[in-house]
Amino acid sequence: KFKVLDVKPTTISFEDTASMPGGVDGTLMFNWNGDKTTSYTVVKSVSIDAEEEVIIVKPEIVSVKADKTSPQLEGTTITWTCEATGENLEYAWLVKKDGKEVEKTNFASNNSFSYKAEEKGNYQATVTVKDSYGNEVSKESDTFVIEEKKQEFKGVISIDLDKNRVTQVGDIVTATINVRDFDNLSGYEIHLRYDPKVLQPITSDGKAYGKRTFPEDGTMILNPDYQPLSVVSNIIEEGLLVFGKIYIGMNDYREDNVPEGNGSLAVVRFKVLEVEDTTIRFADDYRDVTYYGTLLFNWNGDELGKHKPYKVIKEAHIYAE
Repeated sequence: KFKVLDVKPTTISFEDTASMPGGVDGTLMFNWNGDKTTSYTVVKSVSIDAEEEVIIVKPEIVSVKADKTSPQLEGTTITWTCEATGENLEYAWLVKKDGKEVEKTNFASNNSFSYKAEEKGNYQATVTVKDSYGNEVSKESDTFVIEEKKQEFKGVISIDLDKNRVTQVGDIVTATINVRDFDNLSGYEIHLRYDPKVLQPITSDGKAYGKRTFPEDGTMILNPDYQPLSVVSNIIEEGLLVFGKIYIGMNDYREDNVPEGNGSLAVVRFKVLEVEDTTIRFADDYRDVTYYGTLLFNWNGDELGKHKPYKVIKEAHIYAE
């Protein structure tokens, strides 16, 4: 065996020497009788060629960085980019949210990866880099925080009481359905829930509500030029008032450009039957077509709420003293 000491072309050969008289090109061969033989051919040498040494440099990841600073809001697209050294590199990506895998890719030549984070949480990308020799190396990114996107409301609807404390049977509490900060309203439907053992809705002259009793008017959706239409279907025994009003002449209302967006929709008087704590609230438990017990429409006839959120202050409290 030969150990290479220097990388250059060389030979290994047979050579005649004085210490081997009668040899054939540096060799002596004997048969099994011990007789020297010379009837053979000697291949005197073999060559060794030298080639440039191949040095395999394994891939190394320098950095994995996001294109945005953390934190960001829900719905943000994060693009991570990997800077790495090596030859003929391919990249595979793994994204985790709160430690659980949410996205994974196969190896490809693109050193960047984009992911849209729809939900709040802690996101982290892991990239694995592979070269053409099959060498692999992986690295995790810093944690990227996605925060909840606060809903932006346009407009508020509430139940406002003239008083929130009662002391005796027969007290009257007046509830007003108020709206504010809307661009334009052309109609509404309200589902109002109360405890019929504690409160009784009454008219201004003291008569108890029936199925077709419409609350007293507020300050909005009253203009006769736009033909307001009222609907009502109360369920008194269940403590539920269902009523609404809308402009039939919506086109004229819109063309006149006199939007109604602040004021009151209706007024309901309640007579106290029992002196105890209770609430009046928008009934989101009656029909699932409403937005927290309310339906509001703009002057284009569009239903607000689910598509254009507004704030619903859901209930008003009455306290017994």
